[in-house]
Amino acid sequence: MTKLQPTVKWEKYLTTNNGNYLEYLSKYGQTFLETITTNLISAHKTRKPSLTLFTFKKSVIVCRVNYSEYEYILKKIMHLCERLEYYEICGQVLKHFKSLQQKDKQLYKFKLIKNAK
Repeated sequence: MTKLQPTVKWEKYLTTNNGNYLEYLSKYGQTFLETITTNLISAHKTRKPSLTLFTFKKSVIVCRVNYSEYEYILKKIMHLCERLEYYEICGQVLKHFKSLQQKDKQLYKFKLIKNAK
């Protein structure tokens, strides 16, 4: 039996509304946001049902998210990174979304060809 871990909502940590937090992220948060973005994109590509977004040091508290939230969180990260001027992370998220669009187009063309036969 697995031990249930207390969780926190991710919204509090990926927001543009808290000035002090934004200041902290602008100084120290680039690595944090890069890691979250990389992990989210990887989990999204592999359709992982849930992901531990981050954990707190010296604590058992974690932030877990479900697959259905991945795209929304990536959009929030992109908005946050635009504000913080972390454009490399924005580019990483945009590249992921473009690859998803490309796959959707290919799947749509495949379905059209298959249905035409």
